[in-house]
Amino acid sequence: MLRCPSVCKNVNSLRFFTTLGDEANNFRNAINELTNDQIVFAIDTLGKGDVNDRNLLSQLCKKIKSNIKSINVENLLKITHSLAKVEYKKLSLFSVINRILLKQYEEIETRQLTQYLIDLNKLNALEANIFLPLVSNKVIKDVSLFSTFDLCFLLHLTSKLKIRDTFILDFISTEILANEERYGYLCADQVLVATVLRSLAFLKYDNELFRTLLYKRIPSCVYGLGGRELCNVLFAIILSHLNVKYTPELTEIVLVILDRITAKLPSLVEVEINQLGISLYYLKYNFEFFNENHESLLRSIADLKLEFRPSASKMQEKVGRLLDELKLKHESEVMLGPYRLDFVIPKLKVAIEVNGYTHFFHRSEQLNATTELKYKIIEDLGWKVFGLNYYDWKNKNKQERLERLAKGLMAHMM
Repeated sequence: MLRCPSVCKNVNSLRFFTTLGDEANNFRNAINELTNDQIVFAIDTLGKGDVNDRNLLSQLCKKIKSNIKSINVENLLKITHSLAKVEYKKLSLFSVINRILLKQYEEIETRQLTQYLIDLNKLNALEANIFLPLVSNKVIKDVSLFSTFDLCFLLHLTSKLKIRDTFILDFISTEILANEERYGYLCADQVLVATVLRSLAFLKYDNELFRTLLYKRIPSCVYGLGGRELCNVLFAIILSHLNVKYTPELTEIVLVILDRITAKLPSLVEVEINQLGISLYYLKYNFEFFNENHESLLRSIADLKLEFRPSASKMQEKVGRLLDELKLKHESEVMLGPYRLDFVIPKLKVAIEVNGYTHFFHRSEQLNATTELKYKIIEDLGWKVFGLNYYDWKNKNKQERLERLAKGLMAHMM
């Protein structure tokens, strides 16, 4: 039988038993004999070795969960970090760890907190109900202990979760802007500058930090920005100035970015190219200095025919069936400009967009910045947009949904 000391010295020996049906009991017994320190060592070793044995990880996570009350905070954070390295997500385990950390957050150092949130984000397991209380409590009490980089990354995560929490945003922004050393650190890192601008713009939060970076820092560093940063700054400008006439100063920044980004196109990845394409579609119809060079750049992106796999939600599928019942000729997953639309009714030139909760800010019925931009571009292309929002849809019976759909379409036919 495999002894637990050898398990910790050679994780590959433990992996061997996961492939032998006759030795399944020996394998489980070996796992059960591990102490907490040995479990942490085993998972850490798997993470460092990039070993992604799902069966082994599953058994180790079960053992962790059964021993969870006797594992200290530092080791819980280490376990999460190791699982993030092999991208193994066990939501039930993270749920338990989160509850423990919420009670014992004072034991977590600021750098450990940021790393934990980064790890959950990497695993697509970061949610507002863990982010908000941890960040709110730690930022208030220990803001001076956070590095400037960590504070900027917290702004990024706030944006990713679509949490338009004015307290967190203002507290962090003021801490950076009012501290000469922090602001100097931020300005010295052009990638960080672009990230902060993009994060605040995604939240439609045009505060003093945003304006200071955009109008005082970007003009002096724009010629040194890389392709990704140019894309992010341009997108931030568009999101934060939707339907707003650009000042001469902002116009000059946009023109310089467009001039610089043309040469950077070959270095961009698909997501960045797609974002640039969206920016150009908006500028084509709303920027008075959009010229033939910009049009040529837009055509170059359109010619790439970037494809992103559609993912229809259950709500979207139900809407499709209701459209069939209304006997409306429609098409689904149709490309229009830079977007793939949920449904279109060509005869009416109406686009139907099914807006799940990800289209809104956290705990809000306000469309988020990227969805508002999408609506604007669709309308610029000559179509009407009918948005079906999840909060108008849930808890409704079939007849009520059918009436909501028919009434909304009638309003867009006028």
